[in-house]
Amino acid sequence: MQINYCDEITIPENSIVKIEKMGKTVELTYSENGIKDFPVKRISKEYYINKNGEKIKFKHNTQNHKTPSNIKRSLKKCRSIINTNFDSDHTLFFTLTYKDLITDPKTVKYDVYLFLKRMHYRYKWIDKSLYIIEPQLSGGWHIHLLMTSKKPFPYIPNNDIEKIWGKGFTSTKAIHSNIKDIGMYLTCYLTDIELSEMPETIKLDEAVIVEKEVMHSSGEMVKKSFIKGARIPLYPHGLRIYGISGNIEKPTIIYIQYGEANILLSNYVMTFSNNIKVSDNMRNYANHIRHEYYTLNDSVVIKKDDKDCGESMSSEDTINDNAF
Repeated sequence: MQINYCDEITIPENSIVKIEKMGKTVELTYSENGIKDFPVKRISKEYYINKNGEKIKFKHNTQNHKTPSNIKRSLKKCRSIINTNFDSDHTLFFTLTYKDLITDPKTVKYDVYLFLKRMHYRYKWIDKSLYIIEPQLSGGWHIHLLMTSKKPFPYIPNNDIEKIWGKGFTSTKAIHSNIKDIGMYLTCYLTDIELSEMPETIKLDEAVIVEKEVMHSSGEMVKKSFIKGARIPLYPHGLRIYGISGNIEKPTIIYIQYGEANILLSNYVMTFSNNIKVSDNMRNYANHIRHEYYTLNDSVVIKKDDKDCGESMSSEDTINDNAF
């Protein structure tokens, strides 16, 4: 199966689209073959039914690392969870690192479990949590962790967090109020590696280098250069890279006509969109899919066909939260 970007797709007004509401962000999906049209239907871990009704055995990934599509699916799900459950007023963002080289992801996950247990014991007002583990060039791991409180988050000194973690350096940050799509901001660079981290011995002739705004340790937004997709080969195959608390809410999903969706989203502004062509010559399958992403509250500059993560913002208008 091949997935490629294509020219802009015009969505007919009477077409059924999928609306996924995640807090103050919304993703709209249109499929030319019908929103519920998929080339396969999984019936077990080993088999699926193709569009002709034939039972086919999956060709499992035999590589020892995740593929780009695996990682993108995992991070897309993380983004939906984050935007549904976390906001800038009630959320703190932690990064946990090791002073020693820890290469076993099972050890990392257990250490995160113990850290969360100690945090909940000390700070009774902690509500929801989500963590993502990120592989490093050294073979070690970093942990990115979000926590919400039942009230606006009080100040917590990073020294206290470092003592509770007890295994290395930590970073504790509030979410910048200018970041409207928190999920996109926190997940889009997890497949990339900062240019300054790459060893000089690695050739970068064919590398795609992109500039992104990231949060500095001071809390300010700064621009840094990243090598796109360079971290993907570091993720082991078969590893779930994130974990969530039991009280995490799911996004709201509805299916309506595109014309009705435009009315429903009248108080939202599109931040970016992309158009892709999905094809499989062996199964005689082809489809065109368009994704539109919207945000609520402060308006943003419309940025169409964005093939990279990120969003552009302005403060010219105000949008009211009454569409959903």
